[in-house]
Amino acid sequence: MSERNSIIIQCSGLQVNAYQKELISDLNWEIRENDFWAISGPNGCGKTVLSTLISGKRMQVKGMIHYFFPETTSDLSVNSDKIHAVQSRFHKPYHISTGSMEPFRTNDEMNDLTAPITAYRSVTWPDTLATAKSSSIRPARPSDHVAEVSFDASALFRGFHEMYYQRRYNQSEEADLPTIEEFIQLKLKGYEPFNFKTFNLKLNQFFSRELLKRKINQLSNGESKKLLIILSLIKNPYLIILDQPFTGLDEENRDLIYSLLAEIRNQGIKIIIICRPEEMPDSVTHILEIEACKGQSYSLNEYQNKQLFPSKKQQELEKTSSPKQQESGKINSPLQIHPDSVNLTTLNSGYSTGLADFTLAVAMKNIHIAYGTVKILEDINWDIRKGERWVLTGPNGSGKSTLLSLIYGDHPQAYAQNLVLFDRKRGSGESIWDIKKKIGFLSPEMQIFFPRDQSTLKTILSGLSDTMGLFRKASYEEIDLAENLMHRLAITSLSEILFHQLSTGEQRLVLLARSLIKNPPLLILDEPCQGLDDNHRYQFIKLVDEICSEADKTLIYVSHYREDFPACARLEFSLPEGKIKEISR
Repeated sequence: MSERNSIIIQCSGLQVNAYQKELISDLNWEIRENDFWAISGPNGCGKTVLSTLISGKRMQVKGMIHYFFPETTSDLSVNSDKIHAVQSRFHKPYHISTGSMEPFRTNDEMNDLTAPITAYRSVTWPDTLATAKSSSIRPARPSDHVAEVSFDASALFRGFHEMYYQRRYNQSEEADLPTIEEFIQLKLKGYEPFNFKTFNLKLNQFFSRELLKRKINQLSNGESKKLLIILSLIKNPYLIILDQPFTGLDEENRDLIYSLLAEIRNQGIKIIIICRPEEMPDSVTHILEIEACKGQSYSLNEYQNKQLFPSKKQQELEKTSSPKQQESGKINSPLQIHPDSVNLTTLNSGYSTGLADFTLAVAMKNIHIAYGTVKILEDINWDIRKGERWVLTGPNGSGKSTLLSLIYGDHPQAYAQNLVLFDRKRGSGESIWDIKKKIGFLSPEMQIFFPRDQSTLKTILSGLSDTMGLFRKASYEEIDLAENLMHRLAITSLSEILFHQLSTGEQRLVLLARSLIKNPPLLILDEPCQGLDDNHRYQFIKLVDEICSEADKTLIYVSHYREDFPACARLEFSLPEGKIKEISR
């Protein structure tokens, strides 16, 4: 850790607009060598846009970002114990910025380590591009030394043809896909300091040998996140930006990420993390809070003194001393949102007419799913009666998504199983559309593969026909229904914005609305609060409880966070063993 603690990134008067919306206005922010910054704020405030900009990607902005990175060469190696650096050497710093106005600095001054920061020469993107055309040596860019890990698992599938939502369940279409081990080997090519042996793919902390032999499309949502972190280290970055690294991970893997962050920071790599306040690592030194287009910087003590979030010790005390608060489903949040009086169950009650005429929503007997010699589910027995509210739990990679795909009609092996859905044995003549029309469904994988060019309104309306996008004209009544639902979830302003233009949290809210719009008799919500800020988490969990106040509403709810369990859920089914127990409150 450097004793100088000099500035490495400086934002001056930064203004960021995206899709005709002002996200950040007049941001002045300095990041120093010894700092560990966390960025926090509500959904859609611009956290991810800012991290993308800092990582060096070109965007339309006003103001400037200046980089004062030393050039580094080091040999990273990964083993089953830790990640460490050897032979690290620091050289003359270079100075790169984006923007329109820049003071001049001579070449000699550029190499003067003692020169004041205010005397730099700023190199804009047009300058670097012009230099590249006239020189055989490409000029340095921020992206050469910054690794942005957004945890969009679709990044893993770029370059592979015809990737789609259900492909992970179709073993017959895996011939052209690499295993996880082969995929990492492909990524290692072109990085001379690395090879298969020095990178050491044992990685027992992250991946078992069995898991490394699986095809890349068989990774669970949480496993994909772990792989993306490992891949970010290949370029030996000076700075890593992690966007929501803990969402979708079980407790064991969250602890593993905390340990990994400590190791990364100890080896001299700088870190910026975007996460919920209560998930911030203990080693965070500063927080940038973005809200209402403004960014406010705090030291850790200032942030805690303002009571913007409780310390970890306070959280543990509250968990043990506030059982009534947990029973109510209330989330530990600095702000309380009280949903208005719009009654969702009456808004769309007509769409569920006749669909709830069943006794058993799901009946599984001795379910066994395997891909070759890899067993995913074994000897699973589970009955879900109409009106029961279940939480499905289990560690990353335990088969939760596979189990849900059997129920939702997406898994081809369902026909070979002893599986009953809505009182009918699977494969007895029903179509997948007969199944899907009774289910409201949401999963992280659906978010990854949902069509990017659909507006928010069309995305929500597509839930009425169970299609990935709207391909018919909606009636006035259906549009009114969608607009009322958007009002309830406070996303009316997003109505005409395209899906790919939404933030990750906004996308999740839109897909939540899609799963609710037809008032289905069975709701399957796989990590529904993933990516939501505390206000929206609280509002959505209360909404789920309200919807399940109907006597015959059936629920399967997946979460790694027990504080996210809705109060209406009383039963828990735990994988991989298939244990059943009542949820204690």
